[in-house]
Amino acid sequence: MKSDAQGDRWIVVGRVVRAHGLKGELGVRCDDPATSSLLEVKSLRLTGETATRKIVFARAANSEVLVRLEGVNDRNAAELLKGKDVELRRSDLPEPEAGEFYQTDLIGLMAVDESGKELGRVQGFWDTGPTPVIVIGEGASELLVPFAEHFVLAVKLAEGQVVIRPPEYAE
Repeated sequence: MKSDAQGDRWIVVGRVVRAHGLKGELGVRCDDPATSSLLEVKSLRLTGETATRKIVFARAANSEVLVRLEGVNDRNAAELLKGKDVELRRSDLPEPEAGEFYQTDLIGLMAVDESGKELGRVQGFWDTGPTPVIVIGEGASELLVPFAEHFVLAVKLAEGQVVIRPPEYAE
């Protein structure tokens, strides 16, 4: 998680995968293919940069979002941005629906089992296809749990906890 001077968190939502066309459009592949966040915000930041970039326009195109940024006016300028992560302010994202969560909001929460035993802190997620895997703890004690109803029983943001049922192979 990254913050700017005002304390607002920046989260990675995808990456620039290609230049599109001759006028500086960027093909952005979002980590969550169902998201419309890039279509709704007015600015973004690219990794390694401190300044925000104004979005001139964005449109959905198959498995990508095509984005045109102010100051990126040709293919050569767009090519230089390939491979950069795209970050949005957390506060610019819409609040999730009831029972839904942004993965970034779970990082740092304490994972506990059904009896309340602490298993470690949520370190992040692995994108493994339709079901992401939640990474709990570190090193030799790292626990990988599918982020699915059977294994993630409750998310208690106010209490700073995720209640999980570890897979059978976890001891």
